[in-house]
Amino acid sequence: MFVPYHSDGAYHRALRNRSHIALRCLLVLAIATVPLARAQQQAPQGNCTHSGPATRPDFPDAIAFLAKFQDALKINDHEAVALLVNYPLLITGAAGRTRVRSRAQLLASFDGIFTLTVRNAILKATPDDVWGNYQGFMIGDGVIWFDGILPRNQAGHPSAPDDAAKHPFKLITVNRTTP
Repeated sequence: MFVPYHSDGAYHRALRNRSHIALRCLLVLAIATVPLARAQQQAPQGNCTHSGPATRPDFPDAIAFLAKFQDALKINDHEAVALLVNYPLLITGAAGRTRVRSRAQLLASFDGIFTLTVRNAILKATPDDVWGNYQGFMIGDGVIWFDGILPRNQAGHPSAPDDAAKHPFKLITVNRTTP
């Protein structure tokens, strides 16, 4: 934009005022983004330990299941882990997707399913790492998925106050390709 030069210095004052306004705007913007960045860094990873509109009502059962699963895995109790699985169990990995159809099949390939990377991800997970949505619950980047499952040919507990309490939690997916 062309502005003619004025000998009274009005042009220089206007230019200086515009520069000050621009600097003030940048300063306000920089200050306003600091709390947002801190909040994002300090926010919990999961949505199950802090109630909100996206929190499933059965999240306490999901967190309890994770603790039980971790306990069994920590002491390398293959039988206890196998009891916490819903069959067929979906396994994903570099070779694609496969299903473990029985307890015997899980026990025979246990170390190939629960690799060191998968085991470490499960064992280091905390309640803040649990996410729940309509597909179930997961930890971290989805290394495992679990949900309340109504076993075949069995009714839920009729005295349970809601549907979530009628269904025991079981492992439904192991993703061996997650970081």
